[in-house]
Amino acid sequence: LVRRYGERTWHVHYKGYNANLAAEARIRETNYHQAIEQGVFSELETSHVDFPAITEALVDVGYDGWIVVEQDVMPGQGTPLESAKRNRDFLKGLGL
Repeated sequence: LVRRYGERTWHVHYKGYNANLAAEARIRETNYHQAIEQGVFSELETSHVDFPAITEALVDVGYDGWIVVEQDVMPGQGTPLESAKRNRDFLKGLGL
């Protein structure tokens, strides 16, 4: 989709997603807030979203705008600053 509609892209929002935890939540009929507490929205590096491929496609189409990273940090998952640093390091590894 990025390659097909890249010229129309003016904003990018990255958010990690753990498909395994999401599947477990559906099986257990866990509510949305419980799924978040269990980490369904993971940090970028541990996400099932293919951020390297998305980033490569953004570069290929010449995207030069902002990329916003949204991160849910629940108790027991570290501090927001620690999570932001890990996400930043991951993005630097992708060349951003």
